[in-house]
Amino acid sequence: MDWFKKIFSYYYLLALLSALSLASGLVYFFYRLNPAGIVLALILALGLLAALNHFLPETKNTNAPTPPAPILTKWTIWLGAAFLFCAAVSFFWLVRARTDASLLTPWSAVSPLFFLFYGAAALFLGFLSAKISSRAGWPLFSLFYFLAFSAAAIVYKIGYGFDPFIHQAALDVIDTDGLIEPKTFYYLGQYGLEIIIHKITFLPLPIIDRWLVPALAAIFLPWSLGRRAPGPLSSDLSGRWLSLLGLLLPFGIFIVTTPQNLAFLFLIIIIINGLSLTDTRQLATNYGLALAALITQPIAGLPALSLIIFLHIYHSDQTKKAKLFLSGLVSAGAALALPAAFFLFQRPEKFSWPGNFWKSIFPAPVWPDKENVFLNSLYFFGGNRLWIYLALVAAGAALAFFARKEKIFRLYALLAGLTLAAAGLTATLNFSFLIAYEQGDYPARIAQAAGLFCLPFAWLAFTWFGKKIARAENPAQCIWLAGLSALLAASAYLSYPRLDRYHNARGWSTGADDLRAVQFIRENAGGRKYLVLANQQVSAAALHLSGFAPYYEARNASGPKEKIFYYPIPTGGPLYEIYLKMVYERPSRKNALSALALADADVVYFVLNDYWWAFPKIRDEAKLAADEFQTIADKKIYVFKYEAGAGELIERAD
Repeated sequence: MDWFKKIFSYYYLLALLSALSLASGLVYFFYRLNPAGIVLALILALGLLAALNHFLPETKNTNAPTPPAPILTKWTIWLGAAFLFCAAVSFFWLVRARTDASLLTPWSAVSPLFFLFYGAAALFLGFLSAKISSRAGWPLFSLFYFLAFSAAAIVYKIGYGFDPFIHQAALDVIDTDGLIEPKTFYYLGQYGLEIIIHKITFLPLPIIDRWLVPALAAIFLPWSLGRRAPGPLSSDLSGRWLSLLGLLLPFGIFIVTTPQNLAFLFLIIIIINGLSLTDTRQLATNYGLALAALITQPIAGLPALSLIIFLHIYHSDQTKKAKLFLSGLVSAGAALALPAAFFLFQRPEKFSWPGNFWKSIFPAPVWPDKENVFLNSLYFFGGNRLWIYLALVAAGAALAFFARKEKIFRLYALLAGLTLAAAGLTATLNFSFLIAYEQGDYPARIAQAAGLFCLPFAWLAFTWFGKKIARAENPAQCIWLAGLSALLAASAYLSYPRLDRYHNARGWSTGADDLRAVQFIRENAGGRKYLVLANQQVSAAALHLSGFAPYYEARNASGPKEKIFYYPIPTGGPLYEIYLKMVYERPSRKNALSALALADADVVYFVLNDYWWAFPKIRDEAKLAADEFQTIADKKIYVFKYEAGAGELIERAD
């Protein structure tokens, strides 16, 4: 049984996860993930684990608190049964709402009773938190986290978002051919990990991709917080309250699998572990996680690597002078590495002052007062979550620097400032190669990483508050836990797309009707080369059905031959720009046929969904200009067809 406990121990599983991600990513980058590459990646991963086990023996931490043995009483058994019942009913409402229709928000399909049972599950778990150890409670916390993170994966039958469809199409190519061109240094950690899991378990890639981040986050986040509360918070009670209150923070990055979200998960685990490192094996494991994050998405990987190097210096036996010198080098890298990487990649000709960026990062506080008390209270909490978070960080900083005087917290404060500086420097660069509404995404993600370094301070405030609740008298404790349960339900609602009187998500999901439109166009084209002007949901449907095929050669006569994907990709590009002209300017024949000037194709289709703004006007104008049109799904989607007639001039739209 000792070997079983060892294999399924916290750090061993983290080492296995990081070794598989790192080894498969590197093999993919330098070779390919064909059968030989898979075997090579597994050998390399097992070799890394063997080296870790042999050269870095684990040391026992005699100062670590020993969690008390779980005491099962009639009261805890009833609380556990009530929690499991409420969680099961919550899952039932999610499964019952599963649909292939286009949705703006999952909550339009899920019964409001979900939030009642979700909040009740949180309440019962809160009572249990004060009565059972972290070790005994971890499976329950993990189940609750999984419930929180799984709404999108369960409700959206076809898929949620746009990026996952691109990554799934790339994974299909890698699974078949061993690689996809062009190779990049990023995304490798996720692609390699998913291909390895697919080859070992034979699970379908779409299933793995849908559940990878939600499942890993549900397993490792409460385990990281509860197995041993961070060093300065080292008490079992602290770990329990951290595990419960952690879901008060926005958790939208854990509801869908993307390389950025996976890398952020690795970063957060390193942040938690960094507060309680006890031996070189743990340090090496977190180095592996940081490197895996680096080859998954450098925006999170470089800050993660900076943190673990800082921690290595902090725990080393170097002289104070050497530590200061090395810390200065790491500080310069933490502030300049990401802006320098973006500068070398883009080489912008001009720079701009990031005033608007800072306003978007630190929006003004809001005071909603136009609706009912419920919505006003919900959006006071949601609209001011940044300021509430910063208030918690400030309170935790006061506890760390004035009451506890823990030096390790200075590293986190320093890295938060350096990473925020990196975000500001990156925001001065020109990201014109991206579509307008995405040009601020990269600096915003770096700022998000800076916010993650402030988590230990928020946890200090959480645990101080949680201890006060745990020691309160029963009536007061019940009132506090009921309020926290309501806030946890509110956080779940706010962490997903939503449509109400204060917020309009605007981003529809890909539905079955979009798949029908893609299939109709393919059949109607009859083997002819065609281009499609459509929104990102229809483009996602095309990726879902056919992957990255076909591509057509660009019509440009000079320079290297470019490839044009036959559906628009909404991260920029001329085909998507023409689609925007069709819906925002005029669906004219000239605009439609200008797409034929881009690539060697014969026919153009324009797809219009009935939820698009000004739908009746665009539909009627397109009818006049198109050669023919067809309705899909009881007139929910219109497909217009354009062919250049004899002698008709094909030119780019102005």
